[in-house]
Amino acid sequence: MMSRKATSERGYSSLNTAHERICALFLGPRAENHAILRDKFAEIVQETLEARERFFPDDPVFIDRQITESTAFSEQVQKFDSYLSVLNGLLAKHCIPFFSPRYNGHMTSDPLMPAILGYLVGLLWNQNNVTPEASPITSYVEYLVGQQLCQLVGYRSFYDSGPTVGLSLPVGWGHITCDGSIANLESLWVVRNLKFYPLSLQRAVKEGRLKFADGLETTLCSGVKKKFVDCSAWELLNLTVDEILSLPTRLIADYGISTRFIENSVKDYLIANTGKDALEKHFDIKSPQVLISVANHYSWLKSTSITGIGIDNLIHIDVDISVCMDMASLNTHLEKCLKDQQTVYCVVAIMGTTEHGAVDPLFDILRLRANFQKRGLSFYVHADAAWGGYFCSMVVRTTPKILPFINQYSFLLTQPTPPKVIIPAHSIALPHSDIVLEQPLSEYSQNQLFSIRHADSTTIDPHKAGFIPYPAGSLCYRDERLRFMVTVTASYINTTADVDCVGTYGVEGSKPGAAATAVWLAHHSVGLDSKGYGSLLGEVMYTSVKLYANWATMSFNDPNLIVKTLAMLPSEKKGLAQSEIDKEIKYIIDKIVNQPNDEIIHGKEIMKSISELGGDLIITVFACNFRINGRVNEDIKEANLLNRRLFERFSVTKREDDPYKCDLFVSSTTLEQKTYGVALDKFKERLGLKGDGDLIVLNLVPMSPFPTAHNLVKSFSDTFKKAAIEEIEECCARIVPSPAQHSFVMQGTDRLFLSYISVFNIGNYRQQVVLTGDLSDEVMKTYVQEAEGHPSTLFTLTMEKSLFLTIISNGSCRVSVYKGLDTKHPYCLAKEVELSNIRVIVNRSIGPSHLDSSYPAFMHFYLYGTTSQQHLDHMLLRTPNTQFAAGRVILDLDEHISLMARDGLLSGLIAVADNVYEEAMQPFNADHEPTFFKSGRIFRISIYEDPNAPDKPGPGLLNDLGSPIVTGTATLSSSIYIDYTLVNQEHGVAISTQHSKAG
Repeated sequence: MMSRKATSERGYSSLNTAHERICALFLGPRAENHAILRDKFAEIVQETLEARERFFPDDPVFIDRQITESTAFSEQVQKFDSYLSVLNGLLAKHCIPFFSPRYNGHMTSDPLMPAILGYLVGLLWNQNNVTPEASPITSYVEYLVGQQLCQLVGYRSFYDSGPTVGLSLPVGWGHITCDGSIANLESLWVVRNLKFYPLSLQRAVKEGRLKFADGLETTLCSGVKKKFVDCSAWELLNLTVDEILSLPTRLIADYGISTRFIENSVKDYLIANTGKDALEKHFDIKSPQVLISVANHYSWLKSTSITGIGIDNLIHIDVDISVCMDMASLNTHLEKCLKDQQTVYCVVAIMGTTEHGAVDPLFDILRLRANFQKRGLSFYVHADAAWGGYFCSMVVRTTPKILPFINQYSFLLTQPTPPKVIIPAHSIALPHSDIVLEQPLSEYSQNQLFSIRHADSTTIDPHKAGFIPYPAGSLCYRDERLRFMVTVTASYINTTADVDCVGTYGVEGSKPGAAATAVWLAHHSVGLDSKGYGSLLGEVMYTSVKLYANWATMSFNDPNLIVKTLAMLPSEKKGLAQSEIDKEIKYIIDKIVNQPNDEIIHGKEIMKSISELGGDLIITVFACNFRINGRVNEDIKEANLLNRRLFERFSVTKREDDPYKCDLFVSSTTLEQKTYGVALDKFKERLGLKGDGDLIVLNLVPMSPFPTAHNLVKSFSDTFKKAAIEEIEECCARIVPSPAQHSFVMQGTDRLFLSYISVFNIGNYRQQVVLTGDLSDEVMKTYVQEAEGHPSTLFTLTMEKSLFLTIISNGSCRVSVYKGLDTKHPYCLAKEVELSNIRVIVNRSIGPSHLDSSYPAFMHFYLYGTTSQQHLDHMLLRTPNTQFAAGRVILDLDEHISLMARDGLLSGLIAVADNVYEEAMQPFNADHEPTFFKSGRIFRISIYEDPNAPDKPGPGLLNDLGSPIVTGTATLSSSIYIDYTLVNQEHGVAISTQHSKAG
């Protein structure tokens, strides 16, 4: 390690050249390079001018001075200039500042300047890359870009010198798509057609024009040679990719026939013509499956749906605690497929999940395929490296680009462990707070990314980790012949230009040549090796690790805040004692979090520790929890509320929000229990949470190489921690009951009943309550007169500010009675009068842990009142929900029963509206208001005795209702529902915002 003195003598510039090169590639967080971009814009416009003037210079001037000086011309220019000014101003004011290091939300960043300029050049010169006759240069540029991407992931390209050790390997092929979703769709289109091609070919040999080729031989995936016509459907469906692609070539070689003749002979039997169902029926086979991790991108649901494979045939494989595909689960499912002769289209390996940055064990997937091929089961392997593809530029290539092997992937069987890779040494830079370091990939990530070269196809998104403007996805094939599986040509497209005609292949037809020129210029300007994109992404990786270090240690020794990252610390992974975990956290705080880069770079031990931190590819997933009075909150819904509030605080969720007031941007997602299984179980355990609920988490996705300079990352952490502590104080104030005002809907004129206005997420109002009590004769008389005269009007009662438990225990309190629920301008019937003889009919908690996990099939109500007047209050069993109350319902029962004799109406009964389907109607919101609940509506009901104590917290209140004591109908004479803005939300809302609707 060079001494600091020696480093200083060499000078700053010569030692920080990698970062300096990167700084020249971006406009900059503060538009530091605006002059470069401005001048290049001017040069492009000037070159466009000169080129247009050179084209037939003797042609007349079409827009002459007379036109440009005309009123109409000037007005038109002024018109679009004014709208441009408006648009530019709106974008500058309201768009998210992706350019800033403070933005760590989604996979979006400031694009590279070469990519911006490349896009502009392409935009001015070519709008459509569908065919070489329209795009002779940009089509070829797209072909070259495809070859560059093939090289990036390790496929052989036309740049490579040729076969190694006498073996001819296939040449890869790639092209630009609008995004990764289209690339994934195309890959499944190829997989579907490829899987069924042997079946179609066999029909052509047995039934069609290729009957003379009945001597054709094929090699099964197990290595056994067999006559093609004698193969079973199972054997044909499990031919290897290479074997399927070689069948037409072998027909040509063995029988001297033309490619065109083969195409015409097979055409009538192809899946593209007959459809999947016809081939499955003819061969009596099950629909094949696509296997993918549960952490897959939603585009795979779209792709299986569009291709007709069917979402039900997209089989989700469990993940391990690192959110990577669990190999034991995959092996178990493949064993079942082999046993049941269930064909597998493909296994998709996700090389960097878009929500967690997790990399699937592709090396093991390939090795597993080789093992199953020996036993007769083969499948295609696709690498979804939309996010992780460009990280291949960071892979240390310790073996030849083209690996010699005798048959497909046999080398995987002879190597029990992945190839060893060497973590490169970090470049030394001058001690300076502006130094930006590079972080290499972990050995695991390098091994998996290195293995992409053996996947059959790969999705890569240049507009993600390639820093290219949208739209720019891509798809690369290990063997260029795969593209012919989805070749559809329009009659007006000239396809004579072989490699140039990228528009012939894939889902898209017309597409911008600008996308190709943007990627091409970026690739050549930056470089796809370790000194180019590898260096840029190395700096971004270091940003990610610094963020991880800050967030993983943020709550150390804090009395109230708990922050955990999904990616565990090394000591946690090893299962060490808490004392050892604390020791590691203290080390990270002292040596990494609180140290500038110029101090970190000189610590060999520190650099080694940094290399072991964080997830696979950049993304840091984390969640917060809290303690109340020293006790860890165990309620998942409370933690979710905290994380949701933090997300809203550090993001822009509405158009009217000002993004320039947000000092840090994060993103958010929900980890579903049914999807993430053991990974989520472990994460919740570390957070101190209990239960099987889904968890809202936050994401940090740094795409900038800049924030580690000046240790800006530390300020981000401090900002977030301060906000989290403030939100926890709000949580505690909200959860812990404190003196407050409590409001009720008034029901009944012969005896007063009170239905409590509940709020799910404010501790003081988190209960469902029905009371009865007495007002003075004078107050009661005034209320009855008003209620009888205005039967559709809502009357409310508000208690004095106090603890609710105190009011109940005292049995009396001071109240005010209002007509309506307008708390800003209420019409007060009585102020601060006595409510006495308070009796509880229902007092049940509706806190998160006391709610059911699903809605009941039918709507349930508490039924109470007197023999002459009965009232209903909707049972709040699950959130989100809306509170309904109905006074003086008219009961028409099938048989006479004395409810009062059983004291049922004062003890509380449960009425089930058998024709009101609550589960089907939820959730209620602005687009779906509960219009069914109105005066005059008749419900069929069954009445049950409530087996629960009035204060039973639930859940499971409906488990033991038994048989109804009576059935009949209930007609609403007056009804109200508390607006969804109050009860439906999972956020706490102030009582003053309550509204009601009466009918």
